[in-house]
Order: sequence, then structure tokens, then C-alpha cells
Amino acid sequence: MHQTLHIPILALVAAACSQSPEASLEALGQAFLDHDQLTVEQYLDLDATAASIVEGSLDARKSANTTGYGALGAVFAESLRPPLERRMKQMILGFANPDERDMLITSDDVIERLVGIGEVRVRGDVALIEVLIRDEGGHVTAVTVRMKKGNGYWYVEAVENFGDFFDDLVMSPP
Repeated sequence: MHQTLHIPILALVAAACSQSPEASLEALGQAFLDHDQLTVEQYLDLDATAASIVEGSLDARKSANTTGYGALGAVFAESLRPPLERRMKQMILGFANPDERDMLITSDDVIERLVGIGEVRVRGDVALIEVLIRDEGGHVTAVTVRMKKGNGYWYVEAVENFGDFFDDLVMSPP
């Protein structure tokens, strides 16, 4: 009897370990829709992801503003990195909150812009997934989600090349 109970549990663990990055990304998306913060935090390294989004946004500003007041603004923005990262974490977790009234943008705003998944590249325990997102003008942009495999499942570790799209999303929600 004791051995019979272990077989289904081992099967569930094996199934979870073999889950694809795309399946984990889909589970994360569903967790946001279901406002399930615990599952969101399981499939998302919140600190690393927030830092990558802020870094991408600051890098986009630095490369666009290299002289005069633009350069000064980029230096000032860099000094705000820690509070920007804290605010980004609040914003991400806010998407999992059923009461998003105070949010600048909501999960619905983001979901309306999702087009689908593009190229998926997996190398060992790291996956790069292109998430296709439509900007305000209707142009489709690929944002790269970097995922890592750990504890038997894939989780989001970073969102790359998101700076320009994030600025557009915040400045002009649909």
C-alpha cells in the first residue's frame, strides 16, 4: 500500500520536471488572470525580473539621450534605480491583485496587447522566448523573456529588450 501511494506522487513530480518553458509561461499568464499571487511568485523571479525591466528602460534612455539635458536626465534616472525597481515589483504584483483600481496600467491593458509566442530557444536550463506584443500603433514587437529551470520547473528570470515598449505602454495605455 505504501509503495502504491508513491508511484502517483513520483509521476506528478516527473510531469512537473518535464514541463516546457512555454507551459510554465502559460501557467504564469493564467496565474495573473486568476489573480493568484502565490503561483505568480512561483513562476517569476520578482526581484530579477523587475531589475531587468528597469535596466532595459534606463539603458534605452541612456542610448537615446547622450548630450545636454538628456544626458543629465539619464544620470538622474540611474540614481533612481532602487526606488524604480521597488515600484516595478509593486506593479508586477499588482497585476496579480484582483483590485487594480490604483494601477497605472492593468493586466487587461497588457493582455490586450499580447499577440502570441514567437521563437523559443532552449539551451540546457535556460530558455529565451519571444513574446509578441502589439504597441500603440499596432506594430508587433518581440520582447524576449529569459527563463531558467530550477526546482523542477521553468520560471521567468528576466525580460529583455523591454525598455522602449514599456515606455510606450505606460505613456499611452489602450
